[in-house]
Amino acid sequence: MKLLYCPKCQDLFKLRMHPHTCICGNVKGAYKADGDHAWHNGRGALFGIMNTHFQPLIESSLHSQTIEMFKIDSNSPKVEIIYDKPRIRTKESIQNEQDLGPIDITNGSLRRSAT
Repeated sequence: MKLLYCPKCQDLFKLRMHPHTCICGNVKGAYKADGDHAWHNGRGALFGIMNTHFQPLIESSLHSQTIEMFKIDSNSPKVEIIYDKPRIRTKESIQNEQDLGPIDITNGSLRRSAT
């Protein structure tokens, strides 16, 4: 599993087959058609977790365990960096994209309002 981190808004999200952006719109990425290789816009850090690590955690009776995560280097053959112009996301654009209800902007960060 590949995870993309935005240093600007500190959002960490799982890559999907379709392009996905962080909360602030600074970082964007997705898996390529083969489901193994990925691309991102170069403004975040890409991390990986071995999918095989999840099943032992699920089957374990221990309440807390550690899982290994590793940084995927930008020159990895499994990653392509596609540079693009940063997209500024606003309260209105996020609501139009997702239509998930009102958004609260507090201290410069975007959050879903509890309604």
